[in-house]
Amino acid sequence: MQAYLTELIQKHKLTRLHSELLNLASDTIEIYTTPVSADALPLGASKFGGLPDLPPDVDWPQFRGRYLTLVAQINLAEMNEAVLDDRFPHAGILYFFYDLESWGFDPADRGSARVIHIGEDLTRINRREAPEHPKPRSHLFGLIKRRERSHTFKACKLSFRLCLTLPDFTSLAYEAFKQAVSLTEEEEDQYADLLNEIGAEHRLLGYSEPVQNDMQLECQLVTNGVNCGGTDCQADPRANSLKSGAADWRLLLQVSEDSNSDMMWGDLGMIYFWIREDDLRDQNFDNCWLIFQCH
Repeated sequence: MQAYLTELIQKHKLTRLHSELLNLASDTIEIYTTPVSADALPLGASKFGGLPDLPPDVDWPQFRGRYLTLVAQINLAEMNEAVLDDRFPHAGILYFFYDLESWGFDPADRGSARVIHIGEDLTRINRREAPEHPKPRSHLFGLIKRRERSHTFKACKLSFRLCLTLPDFTSLAYEAFKQAVSLTEEEEDQYADLLNEIGAEHRLLGYSEPVQNDMQLECQLVTNGVNCGGTDCQADPRANSLKSGAADWRLLLQVSEDSNSDMMWGDLGMIYFWIREDDLRDQNFDNCWLIFQCH
């Protein structure tokens, strides 16, 4: 991987920054999808979309009375060779659920996305049927056309490849790097060209590829009760005392639009699951946060 990055560094005439760029780079696991019949996927296999394979004692998560949609099911044993991060679990399954509507800038969005990890024993998992949504409590809701069953994406088989990523221009890591090495305008342009050649749109870990802006500070503020929608959330009186914790947030999963699974996120958008460094180290996925961005 470093050899490939070295080639790109030389190609884009950034040899002055060779060692700094290698230190800046972060491992990522690129994810690739292949369309397949849902029935052709064995229980517990890695996939985008489809129905989750859950143990009987794990409930299909809900948000505001609606069942969340399975975005991804990652069998960690299938990508053991790709994972070099000791903080990441190497056994069991990670499930990523989302309500398909929340943006993640409102503290009230807590629960609209869920990440669930089950351990090594996969003998009790079963493929769940899409559950029926609870009936509306009020007749007023009858005026709104609503789905009777949870939405599911087309199932896709997944494959993985270990690669390197570099931070986007809006990220905290890039700003620190730019100042540390006194990046020139020409080198910024060369860095942009290099950035365009690395990293897949679907990825686990590594740096994010924002559609709009960096999300570490947004994750830190919104999970501490600051609404980041519509106004300058950094003007909130709580923001200054919270900023130092922004660097604790790490990308867990980035999912782009995908024709194989019929995933569409607004206008050329992406969804991003984030996790705090301490939670990742402790393999605690209860506090993950999702942000949805599009053009």
